[in-house]
Amino acid sequence: MVKKDESAFVDDQAKESLNFQLTLLLVGLILFAGSVLTCGVGALVALPAWIALPVVNLVLCILAGVAVNDGKQYRCPFAWRLVQ
Repeated sequence: MVKKDESAFVDDQAKESLNFQLTLLLVGLILFAGSVLTCGVGALVALPAWIALPVVNLVLCILAGVAVNDGKQYRCPFAWRLVQ
C-alpha cells in the first residue's frame, strides 16, 4: 500500500490480495456461524473446510507471489471483488 501511488500494477495487485483475504475471512465466518447455529452439527461440514482454508490460502498466495514477481497480473479464482 506504500507504493500504490507510484504504480498502478502494485495498487491493483494489493487490492486483489486484500479481496482474496477478505473472501477467506468471510468464508471462515460463515462456516463458524453455521456451526454455531446448528449446535455443532454444521461443524461436520465446516471442519474439513477449516482444514482446507489455510492450505488454499498458502498455495494461492505462493502462486500469486510468483506470478506478480514475474510481472504478470494474478487474479484469484474465487475472490469476491469487495474493494475496487
